[in-house]
Amino acid sequence: MTGPPEINLDDLPHDLRKIAELIGIDALFRLSAALGGDSLHIPHPERLSVTVRNRDIRAAFNGRNYRELAIRHGLTVRWIRAIVAGKRGPEAPETEKIVYKQMQLF
Repeated sequence: MTGPPEINLDDLPHDLRKIAELIGIDALFRLSAALGGDSLHIPHPERLSVTVRNRDIRAAFNGRNYRELAIRHGLTVRWIRAIVAGKRGPEAPETEKIVYKQMQLF
């Protein structure tokens, strides 16, 4: 992959300019080279840590503390039960790999 041509922020459309201001033109070029032509959804920051939160909930679960975990994490008991059962959240290893690969771009 070659480096970006001489691109200035003013050369970019508004939405791409906002991204370039945050991550830099070189990183935007790498992002474009890796994912150009694809639709890209960027989750809210708290969504990026859901896998860690769910892993912590499972580790702290003792078979009886659904309510305690719900209060600690600001979730419902029903949601805690689903997380513990592996039915909620991005538990799938493939999802974790995707987030990790996206973070490597920067």
